[in-house]
Parts: sequence; C-alpha cells; structure tokens
Amino acid sequence: MKKVATKPNILDVISQPGLQKTLERLADLLAKIQKALGEYLETQRSAFARFYFVGDEDLLEIIGNSQDVKNVQRHFNKMFAGISTLSNEEEGDLVTGMNSREGESVKFSKSVKISDDPKINVWLSKVEDQMQLSIADNLSSAVKEISMLSESKDKSKEPEKLKQVELYPAQVVVLSMQVIWSTKVEKALETGAAGLQEVVN
Repeated sequence: MKKVATKPNILDVISQPGLQKTLERLADLLAKIQKALGEYLETQRSAFARFYFVGDEDLLEIIGNSQDVKNVQRHFNKMFAGISTLSNEEEGDLVTGMNSREGESVKFSKSVKISDDPKINVWLSKVEDQMQLSIADNLSSAVKEISMLSESKDKSKEPEKLKQVELYPAQVVVLSMQVIWSTKVEKALETGAAGLQEVVN
C-alpha cells in the first residue's frame, strides 16, 4: 500500500514485481480467516442458541463487550422478545431484573453476578433461567392473590383489587386470570349445572 501510495498510477501499480502473487496470498489468508471466524461464531451460537437471532457483526460486538451489560443489552430486543434492558447494580456486575419497552419491570428471584463466570454464554444462560423462574414465581403469587380478590364480592374493594393487579406484569395478570377461569370451569363441570351457573355469574 505504501508503494501504491507513492505511485498511484495504475500502470505503475500493475508493473510492481510479485504484486499478483501477494494479492492472491492475501486473498487466501482472508478466506481462511473468514472461515475460522465463521466456525468460531458457530461454536458461540451452539453454546447459547439465542445468538442465532443476531447477525455476525452484532455477535462480534456482544462477544467483545461480554462483561459490559450496557453494550450487550443493546441487542436484547433481537434475542429476547419483549425485553429491552436489564436492571443492574454494582456498576453492571450484578443483574437484578428485566424491563420491557412499555416500562414494566420484573425483579429476578435471584440476582446474577457476571464476575462469577464472565463467559458471555454462561451469564446470559443464567439470566435466561432467572427470566423464566421469576415469571413463574410472579405467576404463582398472582394466581393466589387475584383468585382471593376475585372471590370477594365487596364493590368497595375494587380500587384495592386494581392496585394488587398493577403489581404484576400484564402478561402474568392475563395468564393468571386464564388459570383462575379454567380452574372455575373445571370445578363447575365436576359439580354440574349449579357450578356452571356460578361461573357465569
């Protein structure tokens, strides 16, 4: 490149001795590097399946910033539907929850410490596990609380019911309502016509 810069004329460039062989050798090296990089990215994807949703350039950026939650979470919307950011403490080393674009937050049942195992696929797998466990815990407590509230016929407690419902993410509330309704229908089918009338009311 230095020689080309000193003589930028095309006729001068092509007359340089050994230029074609040098370019062919560099092209072969580049092809080998690209093949090796492709294989490396494939091993990363096989270690954490959600990397398949991310392009090569984005994946390289994620791997390069593996201990920096702020840089990694820029790509979360591609890997996790509905998750835009993670809540973190201790300068990003402790992941404590997840947040949606709509502003809903779910606190993890157990925080994930990145420095315990800074490999990107390991701590992201732990975060993914906590996402599932935390939603399951939320659902369990929401079903209990909302079923108790729905049994109460007192109209004066309606604002209190709404406040309780707002404590949970919308997805959890909808699912818990479906669980409660399905449970009531199941009981009604077991008890017969009287039970069905209760469900309708």
